[in-house]
Amino acid sequence: MKKKYIIFQLFLISFYFIGCSLSEPYIKPGLKTQSISPDDSVEFKLYLIGDAGKTNKEDFSEVFVALKNDAGSTPGKSFILFLGDNLYPNGMAEPGSSERELSEFYVDKQLEVFSEGVEGAFIPGNHDWALNSPKGQEILKMQEDYILSKNIKGVSFLPSSGCPGPNYIDLPGNIRVIIGDSQWWLRNFNSVVDTVSDCDTKSIDEYIVNLENILETSEGKTVVYAQHHPLFSSGEHGGFFDWKNHLFPLRNVAKWAYIPLPVAGSIYPLLRNNGITPQDVSHSSYKSLIERLDTIFKKYPPLLTVSGHDHNLQINKVEGKNYYSVISGRGTKRVSGDLTYKDFTIFAAPNPGYMVLNKTFKGKFFLSVVIPGESGEIITVFRTELSVN
Repeated sequence: MKKKYIIFQLFLISFYFIGCSLSEPYIKPGLKTQSISPDDSVEFKLYLIGDAGKTNKEDFSEVFVALKNDAGSTPGKSFILFLGDNLYPNGMAEPGSSERELSEFYVDKQLEVFSEGVEGAFIPGNHDWALNSPKGQEILKMQEDYILSKNIKGVSFLPSSGCPGPNYIDLPGNIRVIIGDSQWWLRNFNSVVDTVSDCDTKSIDEYIVNLENILETSEGKTVVYAQHHPLFSSGEHGGFFDWKNHLFPLRNVAKWAYIPLPVAGSIYPLLRNNGITPQDVSHSSYKSLIERLDTIFKKYPPLLTVSGHDHNLQINKVEGKNYYSVISGRGTKRVSGDLTYKDFTIFAAPNPGYMVLNKTFKGKFFLSVVIPGESGEIITVFRTELSVN
């Protein structure tokens, strides 16, 4: 009886330190949403949305409706960047397969946000690669081919052909978006052999050299670095799991499985926090990715890095880092994840939505967070001016 009591006490203590996941937006104390001065009009808008590759034919997608109306209100001044995981769970299904129709539906719903005069790009995520499948590069290429077959003016898929990049796009407002494929990195770190290998960049060392060359030629431009995996996060991939994950671990398999497994249920979060998967910051491969990029960014800092992967909305600024780390990873209500806040958190929200980087004619940059209303109303819940290096 005494042993059971001790275990129960330890269980309660662990819950005290675990805490609850955010259920509503968090804004760092002392900050408030800022407005853009009427005499400082917006020159260009970069829209950021990730992990949008799972919807439902019966669902009303308020995020897509708001995004289409928002970007479409400024044709010629809007660019939409989809930040990976454009298709759940295992990338694009093969033509003729039973899953192909659903794959096409998921992609088509995202493509519908592009109206006349709005351009954009899709980047790969781990699910688009079918995780660690040896056929990942072929599966990714099928998605690229399908998107490009729609012939939507100004819409691309980068990096192309399952290659790592880095590629870049120069946008109005003197903005340069550099795009890399972080899942390619993680697959290479973990020796996943692809069935296709005809890329110009064949190693991580080559990628770093090419990235530094691009950054060297970006002087005078405002750089945004985009990849699917974030460099910092206060979500699940950053190591946070709330009490429900510890008490009801089977919900990681099925969201309805509220079967209590106290103590034993903490094994899964513990393994995740000790690097069991390369999809988490705790894994040595992921850590190496962060360290190598951060070394480059100390010399050539971007304004911000933008990612998806964690299924929430975050604006982070780590002390000692000279760039912002932004996560816009809940482009659909069909995905979700635990979220807390840390010392580096400026803003965090578990809600479905997207972000907008606004460049004004006076050279200022404002980052806006949009959490749409139930009917797709465009509701900006937070906006902050970014410090330009």
